[in-house]
This record gives sequence, C-alpha cells and structure tokens, in this order.
Amino acid sequence: MKRLFTALFVLVALAAYGAEEQINHNWLFRIATDASADYSGETLDCSDWQRVRLPHTPRYEKYYPGEQWQGICWYRHTVEVDKLRGEQWWLNVEGAMNVADVWVNGVHCAHHLGGYLPVAVDLTDHLHKGKNTIAIRLDNNDNPITGPRPIKRLDFFWYGGLYRNVSLIRKGEVAITHPFIDTTPAEGGVFVSYEGVCKKFAQVNVGVSVENDGKKSKRIVVVNRLLDGEKVVAESRKSEKLASKGRTTVKSTIVVAKPRLWSHLSPALYTLHTSVEVGGKVVDEESRRIGIRSIEIKDNQLYVNGEKSFLRGVNRHQCHPYIGYALSDNAQVRDAVRIKEAGFDFVRLSHYPQSTAFLKACDSLGIFVLNCIYGWQYFNHKEPKFREFCYQQTRDMVRRDRNHPSILAWEASLNETKQPADFIAEMSRLVHEEYPAPYCYSAGWQRGYDIYVESRQFRLFNNTTSDDVPLIVSEYGDWEYYANDGGLTQYVRGWRQKPELTSRQLREDGEKRMVQMVENLN
Repeated sequence: MKRLFTALFVLVALAAYGAEEQINHNWLFRIATDASADYSGETLDCSDWQRVRLPHTPRYEKYYPGEQWQGICWYRHTVEVDKLRGEQWWLNVEGAMNVADVWVNGVHCAHHLGGYLPVAVDLTDHLHKGKNTIAIRLDNNDNPITGPRPIKRLDFFWYGGLYRNVSLIRKGEVAITHPFIDTTPAEGGVFVSYEGVCKKFAQVNVGVSVENDGKKSKRIVVVNRLLDGEKVVAESRKSEKLASKGRTTVKSTIVVAKPRLWSHLSPALYTLHTSVEVGGKVVDEESRRIGIRSIEIKDNQLYVNGEKSFLRGVNRHQCHPYIGYALSDNAQVRDAVRIKEAGFDFVRLSHYPQSTAFLKACDSLGIFVLNCIYGWQYFNHKEPKFREFCYQQTRDMVRRDRNHPSILAWEASLNETKQPADFIAEMSRLVHEEYPAPYCYSAGWQRGYDIYVESRQFRLFNNTTSDDVPLIVSEYGDWEYYANDGGLTQYVRGWRQKPELTSRQLREDGEKRMVQMVENLN
C-alpha cells in the first residue's frame, strides 16, 4: 500500500496581522523525467522525493559549468494554518525560474512568466484551517516569450529552482495591499517618494493602499511615523471611510527639517513605520528602511543632493559556482560588501532584477544601483506576448524596488538589443507611470530613454556619435575596443582581434596589459 504524504508540515500561527513568515524549510523536490507528469494533487506518494531547504538549485553545478541543467522540476510543501474567518493569506515567492505554475490543495492558482521577479498569489479562497498542500511546477527550458536567446547562444546562465525565499503573509479584513496583487499603477502597498530635497528640509510623500475585505464599511486611520533610530522625527495621520470590498490609497506628506540625506558617500537611513487603525486598534502595520535623497541630471552631469558626483561602477551577475542562483541573503550581503570594499559606489544589475537582500545591502552601504529588466540580445518580433512580458517586467521591477534609495535609474531596456522606437517609448512611459515623482530616470540601449546606456561597439552599431544625452558606460572592460570574446555577434566567433589591443585583460597578463586597458578609455 502506498504511503500518502502527510508529513513535513509547518504550523503557521502568526501572532499579528501583517506578519510575514518565511517557509524555506522542509520542501520536497524532484526533477520530472516526464514533462507531462502531474504532481499537483493534494495528496501524493512522495516517498522518493528529496527533502530540501530554500534557496535551492535543481542540480549542483560545476565550478565553471560550460552548460547548465534545463528541464522541469517540482516542489511540494505542506503548511498547517490556524485560519480564522475574515483573514487573508498571501503567498510570496521571490524567485522561481523561469515559468511557474502554483497549485494549492490541488487547485491551480497562478501561472507566471519570468524568474527574476516575485510570484504573488492570493490564497485566501484556497486555504482551509489545518493542513494545506502547496505544489509548484517550474520550467527553465528556452522560452520564446521570456527569451533571451537560447542558452547555447547566451553568455550567462539562468539556472533554475526556487532560488530565493518563499513566505506566507497573514492579513486581516482591513489590510495594506500587496503591490503584486493590487496592481493599480503607482499604487499597491506602500510607495515612498521625495520632493524638494535639500539640507534644510525635505518632503516625504507616502501613498498607502488599503483594502477592506469585510462586509461592512470601516473608518480607517493611516499613520506614518518616520524614525531616526528610536526617535520619531515626523508623523502623519489621515482618516478615511473605506467601503465594504473597497480599496483606497491614502496619500500623506511628511516634512522633515534638516534631514540626514542618503548618498553613496553617506548612506543615512530612516525607518518608516506605517500602520492602519480601526476603532483605535492597529489592524495592520509594515516597516521599511528608506533614504531621503535627490538625484538630478543637469547638463549631462549627475547631482546627488545638489552636489556634482562621479560614480565608479561595476556589473554584477547573481550566480555562483556549484549553487547557481541559490544564494542565501547573507551571501547577497557579502557580495555587496565586497563591491563596496573594492572601491565601487555603483553597480549595474546585469541583466535582470536581483535579490531584494542585495538591494537592502546597497541601501545600507551606499551603492547606487542601475536596475535592469531581463533581456540579452533578443527581440521576438513575431510574438505579441513577448512585448506584453517586457511591459509587465518593467512594471513589476519598479513596483518591487521603488522604495530603495540606492536605485539610480531603471534600465527598462533589453541588453544589447535593437528595439523598435514605439517599444522604447512605451517602456520609458511605464517607468514614469509607475514612479510619477521627481528623481526618476529610465535608461536604455538606444535613444528614447532619459539616460543612454552605451558601449563603444553598440554606439557605432546605432550610428550614435554625439553626446547630447546623459550616458552611462555599461560594461567597460568587457567587450570594449574589439574585444577578443564578445560583442553583438559573439556567438559567431569569427572576428577576433589581437588580445593585446582589447580591454578584456586579466591581471596575470601583466602591468602592460593593464595600462593598455586604462589607455583605451582615453
């Protein structure tokens, strides 16, 4: 007789509404040898499945792989909840590569494309009191909708698995919404922006989206407290009537006198504590670290808090030997510390959105970030769903990361890809629609963005020689100046130049090569 899987559960009894609990332990995993196999059922014989902990990669990879695992894999997890009437429950999957389908108690709840931004699922109508089964199917095979190029022609790997944290969020009837479930442009959750930032004062604008899932209207009070350490330096309170099954965004302005300003030289952070009260009782609350700063580009120069600034940048991929993408949050922080210690104050996230743990570390350390959507030398002109995917990526990237002071600009552009003019215009428009406030800049590989992301070859490819727009040098030292192994036709490999003339030099090549790389920039 087969043994039905009923073990390996976590009792989830969160003490307060708005609480978020990671459920990274005690997952079951298997690689599907049959793509049509269905492991989504509420009960299943899992005696031969592997027990794993998240973050997780489907296969231990080689130190330098040369290839990566691709295929279909499944994860299963059982949680036991003390669900009460009127509660809401949300599942938040930070990273699931690359096409994800989610079932709860045998019911299909979500289909999601793209492995670098969260999968958020409203489980309220699918969970019951007691044990509940979550099943997730992942497919990281080449995909014409998400792109980029087939992996055999790609210069990086996208690995697989549930490679970031997974959490359950418990909410009451009246709750601050989730920005990936409440998808109203420029709203959903808590959105913080700034105006008039200077040394004497700063205006902090806070939008808090609240929903009432109950059967009666409620009088809500939204409270925002700005703390410097333990000290409350400013506060706002706003009251509003919220209809049954309704939602609203309560917008408040906090004026801060003599603010400590965030910059790459002095990353001052405040804590913003947001709460929602009904009848004098707190029914939901959230806290986040924020940094008050201004970013302005004038006459093709960068000004941070009114001071002309020059940033020294580097690119970062999130992969590591053996574990692929499955880094712990501590490892994400370690990478940020190493970047800062190496003398860099700017990092480009090549070529996809990366972990929020890494962004929080950049906030704390004073590292500016160029945030990028997923893409690399690929545009699918034949499939309309490809554009829809790119548009959604842009929205989701901004919505997830808009409150990080480290974000310098949004690279809503497909890396090293020739893109249609109307596509560029829409991508830039979406950035500003999701962030309709000062100090917001789109960036991309062709004209039409606020900032031009350039490299020497791509500038020549697009016949762009003038400097009438701000630019960021994207990857100096990678394939600048006729690199020996790179470029728009990298997969052809038929045009290699003399290695001593390129900018892709190694330390072991000696000081002469290092000097050549520096001179190439002049």
